[in-house]
Amino acid sequence: MRRAAGLVLGALALLVLSHVLVEALHLRFAQPAADESIRSLEVFRTAFGRVDVALLGSSQIRRGVSASLLARELSAARGQDTRVFNLGLQAGTLPAYTIVARDLLVGEQMPAVIVLGLGARCANSNNPRHSRVVRHLMAPRDWLGPMGARLSRPAELAALPVAAFRAPATLLLAWRSEDHDFAAGVLARQGSFHAEDGESAGPDPTALSARTAARAKENRDDLLVDFAAHGRAEFALEELFRLGRERGIALLVANLPVSAEFAAQAYTRGEDAAYLAMLRETCARNHARWVDLNAATWGMESFDDGDHLSAAGARRCTEMLAPEILDVWRASPE
Repeated sequence: MRRAAGLVLGALALLVLSHVLVEALHLRFAQPAADESIRSLEVFRTAFGRVDVALLGSSQIRRGVSASLLARELSAARGQDTRVFNLGLQAGTLPAYTIVARDLLVGEQMPAVIVLGLGARCANSNNPRHSRVVRHLMAPRDWLGPMGARLSRPAELAALPVAAFRAPATLLLAWRSEDHDFAAGVLARQGSFHAEDGESAGPDPTALSARTAARAKENRDDLLVDFAAHGRAEFALEELFRLGRERGIALLVANLPVSAEFAAQAYTRGEDAAYLAMLRETCARNHARWVDLNAATWGMESFDDGDHLSAAGARRCTEMLAPEILDVWRASPE
């Protein structure tokens, strides 16, 4: 009995020690190898260097804006080299973007402009799938903080056993070999999903309709949760604005496009109007530029599904966004 108790206490001591070491060495928690968007953050941190414009958001901005095309457009307009990186996260939400801005966009990687692309579900932080992204980004100091896990939520409580072993896993993986092919692909596209000259074959109309309907249902179910999560979402957005003011970063918040078919199926009770009104009001209160890219007409040919743009749609969205970024940049104090 005493031997078993000693083994348990020893294991707990090793867990605590591993967390202390991760904190002392300023390591990020080990990331899931399957999540390319989270892995791309490490490529950005270690290999990209200076950045002028950082794109924050979910898979919508990752697939909706071509960072390499945007860099070329801005460089031509400014007459000097402009560096852009797309930090869009699969299933990312406002708390995750705030952690990225706080922890990655510092030093020489601190941009002049942050473009925050918001759209379907981006304020939702109660869905377990989205909470998982926040957990993977958390540093040890976030363990009980407002950006981190909420122990009152069943989904987070269920994740505690896994979270307890993130620190030893991080130490074991700290010196793993780098995937050079993956890193080269991330750097070539500057974090975006579509390459500048990429093409989308596009699904046939029947498949596209089915995928749009499935994503619309997912969005409708999740968006209802957003309204219960507003306190947390607004806190994260206000925190992002505060970081921008402290660091002298200009902020542009963009509502990203969705197809009319998607909107008709996803926003059956005007949820999107209330959702966007909250975001617009928060931007106005913080003197941040708000741009509604969804106000333009977007046909289904611009989408790979209802809320993810195709390569052609991404080119159009990027070209619409470039002058807005220039305007915000020129208006900001040097």
